[in-house]
Formats: sequence, C-alpha cells, structure tokens
Amino acid sequence: SYAAAHAGRAFALAISDLWNPWMPTGEMMVQSRASADRALQLDPDNVEALTARGVLSYLQLDIVGAHADLDRAYALAPDTVDVLNFNGDFLLYIGDLRAGERLKRKAMLLDPLAWVHAKDMGTILGAQGRFVEAVAVDKLGAATGYQGSLNQLLRDQLALKQFDEAQRTLDRVCQGRDSRSKLCLKSKAHFLAGTGRIEDARVAMASMVRDFPP
Repeated sequence: SYAAAHAGRAFALAISDLWNPWMPTGEMMVQSRASADRALQLDPDNVEALTARGVLSYLQLDIVGAHADLDRAYALAPDTVDVLNFNGDFLLYIGDLRAGERLKRKAMLLDPLAWVHAKDMGTILGAQGRFVEAVAVDKLGAATGYQGSLNQLLRDQLALKQFDEAQRTLDRVCQGRDSRSKLCLKSKAHFLAGTGRIEDARVAMASMVRDFPP
C-alpha cells in the first residue's frame, strides 16, 4: 500500500527499455503499467507514476494518453528534472521541437552535469538545422564523458562540412577502442557517408549490423 514504491518500480521498468533492457519489452510494459496504475490508485497525484505511464504510452504510440499523463506531471512538478526530461523527449518524438527545446534547456540548467540533457539538446537543435549550436552542445555532452555525444558531434560537423574537425572527432571516437566496436563502426559509417563515400559507408553499416544485430 506504499504508492512511492510502486511508482519507483514503474519508472525503473519504463526507462530500462530505453537504456538497458533486462526483460522482454512486452513483459516490461505490462509490469510497469500495472505498477504505475497501482501507485495512482493509492496517490492520484504521484508525479513519478504519471511520468512512467506517460513514457509507456508514447512507447506504445498512445499519443493522447502520453499527453494527458505527462501534462499532468508537468502541472504538478514543473521544476522536476525527470518530468522536464521525459516531457522534452515526448515533444521531440511528436515533432514539437521548440517546446521540447524549452524543457530541455530548463533541465540542463537544473542538472548541468547530466550528459543526457546535452545529448537530447544536440538532437533537438540538429533536427531544427541549427548545427552550429548543436556542435557547441555536443561538446558539452562529450565533456561529461558520454561517448555517444562524440558520434553526434561528428554528424553535426559533417552537416556543416567541417570535414577536418569531423576526422579528428572520428579519431577520438575510435582511439583506444577496438576498430570493430559498435560506436567506432557507426561513426565511421557516418563519416564515410558524410564525405560522399556511400558504398564504403554501406560496407561499414553492414559490418556493424552483422556484428551487433538489433
């Protein structure tokens, strides 16, 4: 009968599918939603449960349900980083890039050392074609130690035709890493495609898919 425990379980399960799934997606969603629903039976204003259920809804393409739960969570806790983060993700997902950017910027101000906000902000800026700003944010993400931001930086540099800078970024991605690692292969494919070597990029992508099947 402890709402916070059910909400915490729902949230942990919901985000595990985004980052490090440890059970089949269908089972995870069923268990997470059951925990969120139980938490909200006990505490209808439980922000963590509303956020978890909102995430589950948009993963299952229920846009109306996601809007309802995430808007409610934001109304109850507009200065909570997780609420801002996942609302921003949802807005990016449905293409409301400016609104998503506003929430992500607020999350970055509240939690400036978290790599996830810089990663997401780079994605949002790049989707708007604002590659100069995206490069600056990608560098912030890379400075936190998140290697995925280097791959994002590489793509944004290629969009700006900064080929020498992109080559140096690729070298950073692959330095000290097996040249057949997933991140190195993916970055090589992006670099090759961005510099016009499409067939070589296809070979690199095929190698990555073979070694790291979805």
